[in-house]
Amino acid sequence: MSGAKHIAVLYSRGPHFTRALQALRKTHPGATLTAIVPAEYGNKEALDGVADAVVATSGGAMEVLRTIRNGRYDVFVVLFDSPKLRLLASLSGARECMCCETDGYLTPLVESPPGVVVSIGLARLRGHITYVRLWILVRILRVGQ
Repeated sequence: MSGAKHIAVLYSRGPHFTRALQALRKTHPGATLTAIVPAEYGNKEALDGVADAVVATSGGAMEVLRTIRNGRYDVFVVLFDSPKLRLLASLSGARECMCCETDGYLTPLVESPPGVVVSIGLARLRGHITYVRLWILVRILRVGQ
């Protein structure tokens, strides 16, 4: 097996997707780049010369995850850091998971699936606590008298 990495980049709407592929091509010239796009993605020609392969996905989240896992990628890249994308990255089976920022900078995503679930739960709990606190401030405390 050669030392070249197989990198997959998950599609996100906007010009950031092709810029991320171009940045990865420059920083990893020997890598095989795969663009993972929705089946209805209509601009595959724009990926010529940037991505070595284009994989179209269809169906729900489980079908997308199955497609990603079947690719057996060394590196899996998402373009935004959101709880859902962190969970998808952690379940991808890739050895490395990263988020490619709009400036092309790669940030490692290192949480395990249980860690992502816990962080999502904690964020929801913080949101509920904030809501209750604000509800109490608005409903119980008198303001402006």
